[in-house]
Amino acid sequence: MPTSKVFSHGGKDISDILDDNPNIRQSFPQILGLRDLDKLISESVHSKIVQRSRSAIEEARSLASIFIPTRSYFEALNTLKKHYFVVLDGPPEMGKTAIARILSLVYLLEGFEAIDCRDPDDIFSLFKNNVKQIFIADDAFGRTEYNIASGLAWERDLPKLLNNINENHLLVWTSRKHILQYALAAMDLSGTSRRFPKPSEVLVDASELTIAEKALILYRHGRAVNLEEDERMSVRTLARRISTDKNFTPERIRRLFTDEYNIDWHNLDFDRTHEIIVHSLANPTDHMTKSFNSLSNKYKWLLITILEIEGFFTRASDILERLCQRVGAMTQTTFDRLLNDLDGTFIRVNVAKNESVRTVDWIHPSYRDLLIEVLQNDQELQEEFLKTANVEGITLALSVSGSSYGERLLPFTKTENSFNIIRTRCLEMLRDTPNTRNIKVLFDALQKAVSHEKITDRKRGRIKSIQIEMATLFIEHCQDSTIPLASILESISDIHILYPEEAPRISIIPTLDGIIAGLLEDAINMTEGVFDLTDISFYDLNLIYEIIESYDDHPNKHEFEMKIGTLFDEIDHHLFDSISDVEITGDKQTDEQALSDLENLKYYLTIFSEAIDNQGIENLITKIVREISNLEESIPPDPEDPHEISGGEMGGFSIEGLFSDF
Repeated sequence: MPTSKVFSHGGKDISDILDDNPNIRQSFPQILGLRDLDKLISESVHSKIVQRSRSAIEEARSLASIFIPTRSYFEALNTLKKHYFVVLDGPPEMGKTAIARILSLVYLLEGFEAIDCRDPDDIFSLFKNNVKQIFIADDAFGRTEYNIASGLAWERDLPKLLNNINENHLLVWTSRKHILQYALAAMDLSGTSRRFPKPSEVLVDASELTIAEKALILYRHGRAVNLEEDERMSVRTLARRISTDKNFTPERIRRLFTDEYNIDWHNLDFDRTHEIIVHSLANPTDHMTKSFNSLSNKYKWLLITILEIEGFFTRASDILERLCQRVGAMTQTTFDRLLNDLDGTFIRVNVAKNESVRTVDWIHPSYRDLLIEVLQNDQELQEEFLKTANVEGITLALSVSGSSYGERLLPFTKTENSFNIIRTRCLEMLRDTPNTRNIKVLFDALQKAVSHEKITDRKRGRIKSIQIEMATLFIEHCQDSTIPLASILESISDIHILYPEEAPRISIIPTLDGIIAGLLEDAINMTEGVFDLTDISFYDLNLIYEIIESYDDHPNKHEFEMKIGTLFDEIDHHLFDSISDVEITGDKQTDEQALSDLENLKYYLTIFSEAIDNQGIENLITKIVREISNLEESIPPDPEDPHEISGGEMGGFSIEGLFSDF
């Protein structure tokens, strides 16, 4: 080829080409592990963005050199481009968190702030209209079981949150499948899932890996740990057996190349090495259990304390404070030594650059599962834990969706004495804690437990007695003006519906008057000429209605009907005017939000139309039905995305060929 030109490119030239083509980084994120990550970020991203994204960078750092872009990764990337919101779901250890972290790193290098968040409040407090941001909520609804407090927070603010998600503000959730299903079911009950996109549009199933993807994951992990030649020979020989093992998960492969499984890669007895590996993959907690049992009590209680108070950014100082409450006074030096000794085994201690605050997290959620199993099986340790458990500890004891696939129910209720301790702690916290958030979480934990179809009648009876006893005590507090009834109206409503004959009688008129006054103010203050019903909530009014309907002859029933009729006589023209102001904008997101608001309003008005005879309500429903029909006809279907990124085909893939240069 005498006329051909030859170009010689060095490593810097290749790096420059990659930096100038961010789509290559999206399609091949594994190249992020080929360069010094700090240097790459400093050259590509503004320093202020780097500083605000420090936590996300630290989380992604260890993944860059071992990550393999799977089908789930590309599906998540395309979903994020199309809907600006993606939910990665699936069983534990399948790489959901790794995908979320790499997505945040890819977008960081395109000028986005990458922000870890625990709940909607984190997003609202850090949200900036004029800044590109990607928010990562890892295990959004709980690590190893549904977390009631997290669910309540997302349920409350999801409608407002989705209004702010767009091409410059992206949201990524990860969740175990059964926990996500539990969360969406809870949202459905309260009417808020009307604002949730169709699950099929934003859900990405991360539960399956192809043989080729498994082999590449094994290859990357093995190359990352600098094995000796005889060790590499063992991996080459066993690569097919490991990659096709039915218990293969990315997390278990990570452990193969650490000291956690005690694999002797120098051993050239392949059959024996294979036997050990197969056992390790099938029984990943054996070694962890032995390690925990060998710990002294102070280490065990440190881990149990982390289990009880852990959040997504659990501060070491908070752990020390709670640990001292359990085991007695402890110096900072002693605590630091305990923490450092466990760092890298069960937990990891994080100190972001230029920050003095230390945070603690599990190396993997499966370690959290292990701690729960230990408490579940050790009755003495379980009772000791329950005697001083906080709200989070009690909700964990009563959880109904734990472990890998949601099969763990009420883990710390093995004996009658455990129930007695839980009852005592619930009543103590109700008497001593004016915090209405904690009280609501306790009521909700009991409600979810008693409603689960698989718990025994004996346990259901015990939970019922605790619910009624707590409701009675709570209403006494309300009558003493210690706590407003409206703060946990939903919980009281649930108890009245479940046990109408045994639930404590309560006058709802003072609470009803307060709710009606608020609705009147909201309606009157609605901006003229602007359709905005998102701040008008009939939810609490509906809860009052449910309490009244749970009785055959509630003493406040007639007064309720009178007050509701008067309310709608005063506000129906405000609502009618706002509904009339609905305009088809042509913007799909805006029109869909208007449609969601109208459907939500119709839902509640239909309920009240059954309770009272009011022509104004009937007129509003007729008007809403007409506007909904107009909007539905105007919203166009989603176009096909011409820029969808694909990972390509793996035709002709050979495990032996891949590992030939290992």
